[in-house]
Amino acid sequence: MKHNSRDFCCFDDTNNDENNSKNRRSYIGKIVSYTVIFSLLAEILFLCFYFGKKIQKYVYPKRFSEYVTEYCAEYGVPQALIYATMKVESDFDSDAVSSAGACGIMQIMPKTFGEISELLSESVSDSDMFNTQINIKYGVLYLSMQYESFGCWEYAILAYNAGPQRVTEWLSDGKINVDDDKWDIPFEESAEYIKKIRRCADKYSKIYDMEKIKWKS
Repeated sequence: MKHNSRDFCCFDDTNNDENNSKNRRSYIGKIVSYTVIFSLLAEILFLCFYFGKKIQKYVYPKRFSEYVTEYCAEYGVPQALIYATMKVESDFDSDAVSSAGACGIMQIMPKTFGEISELLSESVSDSDMFNTQINIKYGVLYLSMQYESFGCWEYAILAYNAGPQRVTEWLSDGKINVDDDKWDIPFEESAEYIKKIRRCADKYSKIYDMEKIKWKS
């Protein structure tokens, strides 16, 4: 039996059409799949960013911001540093009392509290050490005073923790050595304290878009 060559041509064209149709469907299917996957990934990334920010703000809250804003502006102290100090010192507990006797949200020693009240000519009682507004005000002022004395925030933080007299002695005796973020000082606890405050303050600066603190090292 003879076959017309055109019969074969028609048969081949039909196969080509079917193959092309399959390829188009496959191509469209891939585009749809990629689009869905891309959309899901974009949504996952958005949710991670959104809830990541929420979690960070939960871990690093801005509590008592009205007092922090007011007194940081008045005494020239970075807000991030005060939030970090409150978090590290007392975890924002206004009733906190340390084993050394430091009191309140900023963990101020009674003697220092009394000296600041005299400096400001304010009449306060012992219970006022646990007054959140007063404790923050005095803590901010005290840090500002240490910065004026020592010229950098790290030394101010160190003086806040170990006392300005010790820091003055350590500096004059050459007992404070800094290599990048490694602090070699007589009190290991104070060296760790500086690192904690710095890390925490930098976190606050980043999370809340606050002005970044200019560190010495």
